[in-house]
Amino acid sequence: MSAGRSDMVTVLLASRNGGRWLPRTLSAFEDLIPPPGGWKLVVVDNASTDDTRQVIEAHMGRLPLEYLYQPKPGKNAALNLGLDRIEGEYVVFTDDDVVPEPDWLLQLVKAAKEAPDYDVFGGAILPLWPHEPESWIKAAVPMGPVYALTDPDWPEGECPPWRVWGPNMLVRARWFTLGHRFDESVGPDGTTTYRMGSEDSLTSRLHSAGAKCWHVPGARVRHIIRPNQLERRWILGRAFRFGRGQAFGKPIPDGAPLVFGIPRYMIRVLLVAASQGLWARIRRNRIDAFLADWRFCFHLGYAVELAGMLDRAKRARTPSTSSEPVG
Repeated sequence: MSAGRSDMVTVLLASRNGGRWLPRTLSAFEDLIPPPGGWKLVVVDNASTDDTRQVIEAHMGRLPLEYLYQPKPGKNAALNLGLDRIEGEYVVFTDDDVVPEPDWLLQLVKAAKEAPDYDVFGGAILPLWPHEPESWIKAAVPMGPVYALTDPDWPEGECPPWRVWGPNMLVRARWFTLGHRFDESVGPDGTTTYRMGSEDSLTSRLHSAGAKCWHVPGARVRHIIRPNQLERRWILGRAFRFGRGQAFGKPIPDGAPLVFGIPRYMIRVLLVAASQGLWARIRRNRIDAFLADWRFCFHLGYAVELAGMLDRAKRARTPSTSSEPVG
């Protein structure tokens, strides 16, 4: 880490094969009103195989931009690399598919200065749809877990850590000076079955360490929603990953009967969700069918994660066999 100006802002984001939407994000960054202490942008190329590097380099002369390359797949691994290059008092995290308002950084810094007892600040995240979503999406899809969209009714003020999300968050740099980092076992890693919770795991640990969180509705970014992310299959894949993330780190059930390596009660939960989905299809109720499928995929991800934790705990308790002769 570099000292820099005390009130300087470092904006940090990771991009993996973001060449299609990163140009729009970086172009929007060119329109940002600089905060009083100045700012820098650190973009970490996370083992991209497209033209991400060329896109970033094309903006270097127009932005206070620093390029880094992280060959290890994983958003959190990329962000951890970027944390070594931060300067100033504030670190703002975002994604490679957002379009911020011009006063975005001003609003975040203003909130941080006016609430000195708070260390983590989350701004508003609004959708940038590719086209008008179908009615069932707006009626049934949970916008937070699926698209990282904040609720427009959340008021300004203190909030729990799970209301601060990666596309729009500020953390005082001192927490990283103390050694806090992102958990590299969660978050996007180039697969379709990863555990969600990239930023949640960090904000929860910071909160446990004493950091208080604040919601800033005036600091707004728009999240670019891609066409494939409006497809039912992609949304239900998100439910599975969300379930894995919610189970990760939870207490392992002790003594619960197991079926196929997972607690038996999870089998009942899955069967109930499957039967609800079947009944909804018989009634041709599209929304109820989706909600049942969401519950099934969420609990399937939860069960898969539990099974993995139980297996790891079992192997940890099993003594390794020795190759040395006995007697």
